[in-house]
Amino acid sequence: MVAPEVARLAALVAGTMLVAKVNTEANPDIAGRLGVRSIPLFVVFFNGKEVDRTAGAMGAEQLQAFASAAARRAEGAR
Repeated sequence: MVAPEVARLAALVAGTMLVAKVNTEANPDIAGRLGVRSIPLFVVFFNGKEVDRTAGAMGAEQLQAFASAAARRAEGAR
């Protein structure tokens, strides 16, 4: 189950990143706008723009590394 790992990620990055979980069945409009094709899907936004995405279950530490790397690349591109 991915939900506990997302909760762990939120605790790991509290104060530095915002972690949000979207129920795509309850919010199909959001799923459509993001082009969700598989679940779980993790999307990183920086200053309101998508900078990276990945699909598949991962542990909190892997998700943190993925999100941090995407944020660093986005920050460097500014």
